[in-house]
Amino acid sequence: IITGASSCTPCSDGSIPSQDGLSCVVCPASTTATKVLRMTDFYQWSYGLTTNCTGECGTRGWRLLGNTMDSGVHHGPTASSTLTLPVEMVQEGTITVNFTLVCEKCSLRIVVDNVSTRGFYCPYEVKSGEPVSTTVILPVGKQTIRISF
Repeated sequence: IITGASSCTPCSDGSIPSQDGLSCVVCPASTTATKVLRMTDFYQWSYGLTTNCTGECGTRGWRLLGNTMDSGVHHGPTASSTLTLPVEMVQEGTITVNFTLVCEKCSLRIVVDNVSTRGFYCPYEVKSGEPVSTTVILPVGKQTIRISF
């Protein structure tokens, strides 16, 4: 789940987070640990996250707001605000994006390595203010994930 903790320290090979997530424990016999990056705090830019905005932009792109982020404010009709996250997958995995569109008419698009994976359009597919969760499969290798509003 890409949702951002900047103070997170990954567990070493052969261990996994404990149930409460406060420590690491050795993997049970005959099992392997799956690496996960979970972002839930957005106080500083980390993990290679970057942003930009093109067109009639009210802000330079996405804004960090503590426990969430937004695509910026006061954008004009030609603005495209993009959040970019580079990742390297050692095995096939997924990214889950949780979001809410609050607008009269807008869209959010998720693109992996310049291939559009999914678009959401308000008010046609989703209602303004309605929480949405979507998961995209990521293949092995280096990927660039872009989320554009």
